This record gives sequence, structure tokens and C-alpha cells, in this order.
Amino acid sequence: MPVEVLYPYRTAAEMILLYLDIPEQEESLDREQVLPIYLCEDSTITIRASAIVPDQVWQKVFHPSEQSSPPAKLWLVVQSLESRLRKAYEFEGDQHVFELTMALDRDKWAGKAEFQAVLVRSKLNEDLPAGYAGDLGTRLAWSRALWGAFEEPVPPRKTSSKLNGRNLRNLKSLNSLCWSIQRPCQNSGSMPTLKVCTTFSTAEQYGDGILRSQNIRAI
Repeated sequence: MPVEVLYPYRTAAEMILLYLDIPEQEESLDREQVLPIYLCEDSTITIRASAIVPDQVWQKVFHPSEQSSPPAKLWLVVQSLESRLRKAYEFEGDQHVFELTMALDRDKWAGKAEFQAVLVRSKLNEDLPAGYAGDLGTRLAWSRALWGAFEEPVPPRKTSSKLNGRNLRNLKSLNSLCWSIQRPCQNSGSMPTLKVCTTFSTAEQYGDGILRSQNIRAI
């Protein structure tokens, strides 16, 4: 379900384009669209944010009578659950390209922080027709959320579904494996049980990568 249907007025969900970088450290968004803030060693981190608001956004969320000078402000909202912080910084721009520079205190932030550009109505207008937001402070449009990492992420552990000598490198012994094989008796028609027990008392890893065992016994 599109997000717009949840609002009683016109909105432009994720139509604003947002970009983040750290100019002093020449750090920018990585492949995962995360800003690696943890690479900066300064106690105060300067982050630059740039946003583009396409013409389609203004045309969609504002009535034609307001589009020549739309009453709106663009904010960058930064919030973090780990840090229990939520701050807003106002962009400056020409109704198309917006920029701002903020300084974050490293000691007050931890984990990850979410960065999102939000376009908010800045003037009350009660004469607008239905479908247009007229209340002061109404959220009209926003960008896709980007993330900044204040701590280096821990790489996931590599797992393998194959059982081979390398997986058993630290294994010194194997438990006894017993199973039963049932085979029909041609004379009596009964189902006797043939028990086979194979015991691996030791297991050693050799230089060729092959796991060898000794004292193999079958019954």
C-alpha cells in the first residue's frame, strides 16, 4: 500500500533526494548508503547535507495559488534510538537545491543515526480546497532515510553447510555412531535386526587436509 493513502492530504513520499558527506575527511556514503562516521577521530564531526526538491514535489503538494511562493521549510531530521536523541536542522536553498552543514558531538551519539529530509508547511491557510494540507507544521514531503554509523559494524560470521576437514580442524574425537539395519529373513519371514556399530576413537587433521580416524570397529 502506498504511504500517500494514509494521509488525508497530498504528500510526496521519498521524492526528495538527499546526500550526505564529511567534507573534511572526504568520507561519503558507502555501498550500503551508510555514512561511515566512525572513521573520523575528531570529537566534533562536521557533516554536510545536500537535498534536491524536484518541481513535481511543489506541484503535487501545494495548491496552484501557492506554487509561485510555497510556504514551506525543509528540515534535516537526525535521530538515534541508541543515543536517545532527535534533532532538526534547517536547510537553506533556492526552492530546488538545498544545503546545510551541521556539527555533531561524538560523545553524545552512539550506534546508528537516521538522517531524513522533511518538507514542512510553514504558514496556516484554512481556505484551501480538500486534498491540500493547510495546517502549520504539516509534513508534506520527505526523502528516503539515510544512515550514519558512529561505530564500526561487526562483520557477520561466515558459515558453511559443508562438513569437511577444515570444519573439523579443532575436533579431537568423534562420538560412537550406531545404527540398525533391518533386512527380511527369507526363511521365517521375520524382521531380525542387524546391529552395526562403528567407533571412531581418534580423529587427526593431516597436512593434506584429510581427516583420518583410527580404531574403526564394526559389529
